[in-house]
Amino acid sequence: MSVRDVLSDVWREACRHIEIRESVDAIAAILAPHLPLGALIVRRIEATARSIETVATADVAGSAAPGPAMRTIDAAGWRRIEKWLHEGGVIRGLSADDDPRLHAIVPDGADAGVMAGPLQSSMGPIGVLIVTCRGPGARGFTADHVRLAQRLLEPFAVALENDRRLHELESLRDAAEADRESLLKRLGRQTLTEEVVGAQTGLKHVMERVELVAKSDVPVLILGDTGTGKEVVSRAIHARSKQSEGPFIRVNCGGGVGDVDRRRGRDGRIDRVDGRAADGEVD
Repeated sequence: MSVRDVLSDVWREACRHIEIRESVDAIAAILAPHLPLGALIVRRIEATARSIETVATADVAGSAAPGPAMRTIDAAGWRRIEKWLHEGGVIRGLSADDDPRLHAIVPDGADAGVMAGPLQSSMGPIGVLIVTCRGPGARGFTADHVRLAQRLLEPFAVALENDRRLHELESLRDAAEADRESLLKRLGRQTLTEEVVGAQTGLKHVMERVELVAKSDVPVLILGDTGTGKEVVSRAIHARSKQSEGPFIRVNCGGGVGDVDRRRGRDGRIDRVDGRAADGEVD
């Protein structure tokens, strides 16, 4: 298999998996026939905290270090690696102790030969890729291996950035869910569905009509004085319609002029009096 084919397979695996751990495992299997590979280790860099954290490891030959997942780098160590993180070249050594930069980023216990390169995004350095050797010493890594490792940095950087965005979205989702639960608790409710006060008593006949029209796709005109609950009824119709999973868009047409009718179709478009769609634009 040519280097081009190897890189093509690496890119495919880097982009096809949601979790970076899955990508690293698959890529390690691809690289094993072409490198004296002991382990692939991807570590995330947090520049503001001067910390480095292992996010994925593929232990091919039982050589991955079992050290702590996160490490804080002292100020002197950070100064040694900061310039290298921005320059982007792969470095190698007989062990992590051969180079102060390797010593700062490689997990404790990685005594075999090692290569490492910085992973960069559009925002700057985001992590490092570490490749350990399954044989004795860095002599197992040739100049060709170093060149291959250099070309691995970009797909690994993409995988790490995608992983960061995924976990950021998960954090935002968890925060939104916590806010929702807190709101429900304060309201003393189980859900945030719209409830119409009097639906089972004085407004029962109105809700019967709501149930009737919600099943159709015809425009609905709701008449009533200010404060009588027209929007509440509109929301009730939307919640019971086939479009309930879509957004409910509230438009204040009180100041509208021209031939724009004060209604909105449930497909999200403003309709004119003459029946033509206004494409959401009010002249």
